[in-house]
Amino acid sequence: MANTKIPVELSSTPGIVDNSNATAITIDSSENVGIGTSSPRTNLHIGSGSTGNQLGLLISRGATTNFLVCNDGTKEAYIGTDVGNAYVKLGSLSNHPVAISQSNVVAMYIDTSRNVGIGTSSPTVQLDVYSSTLQSEVKISNSGTGNTASDGFGLLNNGSTAYVWNYEAGVLLFGTSNAERMRIHSNGAVSIGSTSNLGVLGVKQLSASSTTFALYNDSSSRKWFYLPNAYYGYQGVEEIHANGGVNRYFDNASGTSVGSIVVNAGSTAFNTTSDYRLKDNPQPLTGSGEFIDALQPKTWTWNHGDGGTGVGFIAHEAAEVGLGLCVSGEKDATRIDKVLNEETGEYTEQTVPSYQQLDYSNGELIANMVAELKSLRARIADLENQ
Repeated sequence: MANTKIPVELSSTPGIVDNSNATAITIDSSENVGIGTSSPRTNLHIGSGSTGNQLGLLISRGATTNFLVCNDGTKEAYIGTDVGNAYVKLGSLSNHPVAISQSNVVAMYIDTSRNVGIGTSSPTVQLDVYSSTLQSEVKISNSGTGNTASDGFGLLNNGSTAYVWNYEAGVLLFGTSNAERMRIHSNGAVSIGSTSNLGVLGVKQLSASSTTFALYNDSSSRKWFYLPNAYYGYQGVEEIHANGGVNRYFDNASGTSVGSIVVNAGSTAFNTTSDYRLKDNPQPLTGSGEFIDALQPKTWTWNHGDGGTGVGFIAHEAAEVGLGLCVSGEKDATRIDKVLNEETGEYTEQTVPSYQQLDYSNGELIANMVAELKSLRARIADLENQ
């Protein structure tokens, strides 16, 4: 291969001339280098004599060629590689400021309003992420790879529903002051004040004396519903603020109203449905004497809570009298439940008693007492008239 001789022009502005005796490279007195121009304006100035011609700087190594191309006609610059057609496109303020492409497809774009588009060249907001599939995802992470607790959180849009979640087992966390306050578990359950899954919606007090739940009216002057803590950690006091009219309705599974709570200025009434239109074949009550005689009124000392003396009936004994409508549950029944371990703060499954309950306001008790009282009054009247 023959050597190529490059003539050097020695003058006050030295340079290298081409084979046509024209200056190809100019070095001025400020040591600025001009290629294609005899008046370099910076350390390295590549120029072209005609508008619209591409000006390029080509740097290659091995099979990969890195390049910088500037087109003076459209005032756009490209920085990238000719392998895979990946490049960064820089334009004028009147054109497209920044575009990053891979395989000639725009991967990121910044428009003249400084909106950033990822996967789109037409961002409509400050950060616009687009995917041609039905699922687009953004992950904000402080670790390398893997779905771990340190992987921050992600944003997902599956085409119809948007999600925000933490990568820790798919749990979404909410917090303040570097502390967790609420989480949505992977099964959709919501826990407030606790990291444990307490059910579909679980709320745990912040402290033993803090309010658990409260709803106020629009002026924040009256409480519609209020559930504060009482004197002990196991107790709660429910306050329902109303004044006149029905505060709560109770419906059965078919939607029929079966009761209500009415709160007035000085009293509360607990009502159960007794409309004649819901009853077939009403008959006078008989056998009230046998019913009263079979009841076993008793007194006792409670063996739980604060203790104290109780007066009334034993549930399973009352269930054996009449129809037993005043008692719910079965004698000696048990169930599996989660019980709080006060030392560990965790809930564990245990077999616990399923206690029977007795409704002292039940109609069977009241009706038999009234029927027997009427019978006694009638017999007394007969005796008085003799």
